[in-house]
Amino acid sequence: MSGLGRSWDHALVNKNKKGAYMSCLICAGQAESIECAGGWEQRQCAQCGCYRMSQALILTMMEEGQIFDTARMRQWLMVSRDSMPVPSIDRAQAILMP
Repeated sequence: MSGLGRSWDHALVNKNKKGAYMSCLICAGQAESIECAGGWEQRQCAQCGCYRMSQALILTMMEEGQIFDTARMRQWLMVSRDSMPVPSIDRAQAILMP
């Protein structure tokens, strides 16, 4: 299931025995949150890798109930890393489930 398909009050911050961690915004797996420029969220996920996502996109997807096509987003991230180490995802790059 894609990260934005889960309830956001629980998906963004979860707790386990080791403390707080963030969820991947693409696949909802465990991810590390990395500080970045204002207006963006950056995650390091074992499955999706490192990426930035605009906060505006996150809010829009929450409001519209949209979710990512996880497999296709991961493919896009892999290809994008050839030209930039940390791909940025905004509305134009978001690959959503139909």
